Amino acid sequence: MTAGMRIRDALLFAVLLKVAHCGGGSYKREVKHEDIAQFYSSTATIRTLYTTMHTDGCKVDTVRTTDYRHTEFNRNYTSQNNRPSLELVGTFINILHGRRDVPFNGMDINMKTGQKLHWYEELLFTFDSLNCGIFFVSTTWGRKGKDYELRVRSGSSASRQCYEELISYARRAGVVASKFKNCTKNI
Repeated sequence: MTAGMRIRDALLFAVLLKVAHCGGGSYKREVKHEDIAQFYSSTATIRTLYTTMHTDGCKVDTVRTTDYRHTEFNRNYTSQNNRPSLELVGTFINILHGRRDVPFNGMDINMKTGQKLHWYEELLFTFDSLNCGIFFVSTTWGRKGKDYELRVRSGSSASRQCYEELISYARRAGVVASKFKNCTKNI
């Protein structure tokens, strides 16, 4: 390979990096950093309306208290009437690890008794003045999976825009529409 070809390839690579960095496509979404602590604020009631989780994905979270690092809430499963309520603690974390200028957007969830569950939930996007949220949900160690949920705060319904965003996230993860469970039938 000659020096001229190396220089040409290096310049081409630099141009491609610049285009990628500038967002070479015509579609641009405003960067919005979600705050899960605001969504799970004290005394909020949060209902799952749509989920890609298995049969027990339909749930209602009743927040007891929230501070700057944690939230305590009860989780009731609406699809399983005989399942007891769980007392849970969510510890807020920031997925954008090195960024201190953005709010917490996820939480690790464990039993209030201290039992480790390895549950993780990340607030991806909110709509309707923080009343509708799209969540990534993992119940496996390592925060892996491709389950998503649409949750609303008490008294709210899901706007079309919020629902379409849920479908969009799930499709990008390879989730087919037939995997969605409509939890409104259990309310």
